[in-house]
Order: sequence, then C-alpha cells, then structure tokens
Amino acid sequence: MFSLRAVSTLAGIAILSSGSYAAGELVADEGSKTSKPDAELKIGGVLRLNAFVKSWIKDDPGSRLDIDFEVFNFDVSGQTGDWGVSIQYRLYESYNLARYAYITHPLADGEIRAGLHAKPFGLLPYGSHSWFFNLPFYAGMEDDIESGLLYNQTRGNETINIGYFFADEGSFHGSSRDSTRYSYDISHADTSELGGLAGPRRNEERGQLNLRYENKVASNTTLGISAEMGRLYNSTTDLYGERFAMAAHAKIDHGDFNTQFQAIRYGNDLRNPEGQDERFTGHMTSLTKWRRTAGSTRRTSPRRSLTKADQSIQSRTTTTSA
Repeated sequence: MFSLRAVSTLAGIAILSSGSYAAGELVADEGSKTSKPDAELKIGGVLRLNAFVKSWIKDDPGSRLDIDFEVFNFDVSGQTGDWGVSIQYRLYESYNLARYAYITHPLADGEIRAGLHAKPFGLLPYGSHSWFFNLPFYAGMEDDIESGLLYNQTRGNETINIGYFFADEGSFHGSSRDSTRYSYDISHADTSELGGLAGPRRNEERGQLNLRYENKVASNTTLGISAEMGRLYNSTTDLYGERFAMAAHAKIDHGDFNTQFQAIRYGNDLRNPEGQDERFTGHMTSLTKWRRTAGSTRRTSPRRSLTKADQSIQSRTTTTSA
C-alpha cells in the first residue's frame, strides 16, 4: 500500500510518502483463507520546504516569496517475527545525519532496544508545548540520542526505563569537526568552532547509565523521577571525568489542556588540561559547572505530528563541545 500526503504550515510545506510490503503465508480461518504476514517492511520519507514571505520588499515584488529546501527524511521500519527495526536518516543542504537507528525485541515483561535512540530522561518524548524546545534540550537533557541498550517495562500504572549507553550518537557528514548530529552532546571542538574564545576541546561521553521511573497516580496525573550517571573522557589528558543529572517531572491533564512540570539538576566534572577555561562546554558558552532548569512543555505540534508521536522531525543542527 502506498500513500502520498501534503501538509502545509505558515513556515513550510512537507510532502510525505510511504509504502509497505508484507510477506507471509496463507492460513485457514473458519473455512476461508487469509494472509498472515510473518515479515513486514515499511519505507517512507518526508520532504520539507520552508516558504518565506518578505512583505517589506517594495522595489521587487517578485522576490517577496522565497522557497528553500530544508530537509529530506528517509524512513525504514520493519518486523520479522519478534524482531523489529526502525531507522531515520536525514539529508540537509550541507550535511546529513542519522536521527535514530535501532532494533527491538520483546521480553516476557517488557522490551529491549539496541542502537541509536533517545535516552530515557525527564519528560518523554520531549518537553514543550510549542514548535521549539526548552532549555533542557540545549543542555543535552531532552530528546538526546545515544548509542547503547534500553529496557522498557510497563506494569499497570508504572513505567520503568533502564538504559546503558556506550557512547553518544557520533558525528556524521558535515563541515564541523565532531558535531554533525541531531542532539546536543559533549564533543570535540576546535578553536575556530568556539569563536576563538577558547582552546580546542577534546572531551567525549562514554559509559552512561540512565534510570527512569513514572507512575500514573491519578487518572489525569503522572509523576516521575530520572537519574543519569556517566563518564567524560579527555583524549588530551587521557583522564576520565564524571557527569550526573537528576530530574523530577509531572504531567497533568485538564480536559483538553495539558500541563507539564520539570526540574533538573546536572553537572559535568571535566578533566581538561591545566589552566583551560572550564566555563566553556563547547558551543554552549558561558555555562558554569552547575545549572538548574525548569519549564513547562508542549502539546504535539503540527510539525512534530508528521511522524510518530515519539519521533520529532523538527530540523535542528546541534552541538555541545567540551
């Protein structure tokens, strides 16, 4: 089955297409034969263009409308037996990257996931009620893609997520040294990428544990806590630093309205060369070692609803270096 759908907004136009193929065998069902697929593959994509209306241009009315290419998303998902796979790769004008790429397998009381996927921390899938993210995203505490294993379990009103990540999502194809990626991470950066304000940074994320617990305590209220612990390796000093984060979060529904709360405390203890300015954690300049963030979050926007609820297609180039 193939479908084509167009979605337009004030900011852009997206064209979605998808197709699926199922392979199976014919089985008897109450005297008739029906198809029972044992394998399925779905292929889809999103082409998004941005349209700018420049009403202030008076001398050349023909140039008031400007349409630019933003991103093409290529999606693949499939299922064979108990094994599943999900991949999204994005092509931008001057760079390309993997948004996620993982396999899944059910267990007796949950599911295990392996590959590139979002770490379980804080409000899920992300915290905002607009097309834009709040501060936690830019601190690497929201919708942050990592490389590793994730276990998900839901029993009644309780949800438990346990993740261990060997490294961050990595850098893909672009002009930056180490930051062509979807989400914010502590990564390598050269002096030129830091605006000449600091020397080169050679820190990277390694060995991270995430724990998350959520409980629906009432029909309209869900409370949760999250914790994160990990190491930061500096290739210049060949030493390991540490990082931690903790969060308390809540979601409350009031009819058609939704309110979300979150408070986060996190810290990075770097092992930089002696004398290096530790106020810089890369492109996020002027960050001190400790920061507290809080904010409310959003209902899924039209831009996000172009794909699955837990997979944003909002375009963002992101880098955090240390």
